[in-house]
Amino acid sequence: MSLFQELQSNTSRKNWAQRNPMLSLALVATAAIAAMNHQNILENMKASEVRAQQIKANAALSAEAEASTLFAEQQAAIAEGRYVAGCMFIYFADTPNQYANVAVGARVVDPVDGSPLPPGTVVCDANGNTAILDGNSKISLPAYTGNKAIVREAEQRQFAEGTYSNPVRN
Repeated sequence: MSLFQELQSNTSRKNWAQRNPMLSLALVATAAIAAMNHQNILENMKASEVRAQQIKANAALSAEAEASTLFAEQQAAIAEGRYVAGCMFIYFADTPNQYANVAVGARVVDPVDGSPLPPGTVVCDANGNTAILDGNSKISLPAYTGNKAIVREAEQRQFAEGTYSNPVRN
């Protein structure tokens, strides 16, 4: 007769326990161990959930960092292309021998008559920033490169070609 059938039979549990003392002791010990470990099991399950949430959060941060890196690389390629194609370095109106920084929203005009420059004009600065002028002659669509060699080459090329009245930021 199997253990399960024997427990369900009309034989009392006390008699069964007396006939199977080692097995009874093992069952009682297993139940006691399970009862003592119940809290540990719950704590481990909670810890596992926390770890899973941390892994998910780290994966999201990693994806965000990767997207940010990709965006920076794309912006650098755009900026480098603008320098190579011949962007116009901008200067401050009150100090025409000092480069101005490309600042989104700043207006760039012709230094001689103050007229707005045409939309689509590509401007740049000595720090690796480039932009395109919008319809109001304001700086928009910025892109940055950290490639100082390309910036210096563009600077040298502009001066080698002869500097005329460069646009100014006011």
